[in-house]
Amino acid sequence: MSKGIKLGLGLFIVGAFAYVASRMVDPQQPITHINEEAGATIGQESKKRAKTMMVFSESTHDFGSIKEGDIKEYAFQFKNNGNEPLIIETAKGSCGCTVPEYPKEAIAPGASGYIKVKFNSKGKVGANSKKVTIIANTEPISTVLTITAQVSE
Repeated sequence: MSKGIKLGLGLFIVGAFAYVASRMVDPQQPITHINEEAGATIGQESKKRAKTMMVFSESTHDFGSIKEGDIKEYAFQFKNNGNEPLIIETAKGSCGCTVPEYPKEAIAPGASGYIKVKFNSKGKVGANSKKVTIIANTEPISTVLTITAQVSE
């Protein structure tokens, strides 16, 4: 094995041990998502709020076979099954082709709402799996929805 490969492998192992050790110190500490545009930490407000429970009727939707350039939308339905108002801090797609819309107002306990996800298939030929991450006053604070599509020319 070459010297460079040994060095790279050694650095990888040291980094992995450092990560595991840091999580052992406080395994309850959530991994923080950073909002690069604003330079602020996302999720700080959600961590401070009283917790509730957001339950989706489904967390994955398959658009099936679509043509490149098609724009598809799907509304994921959820219900606040907790005892506190549900406040969605943010929802972000895994790429610019996946754009979520979410309620900006609090969702009362027992009430329902929708996260609408728009997928633009332009330039996305092939199998696609995109994620939408929702940050809210839930435990854990992030929930992930997935859309899939097979895009043909």
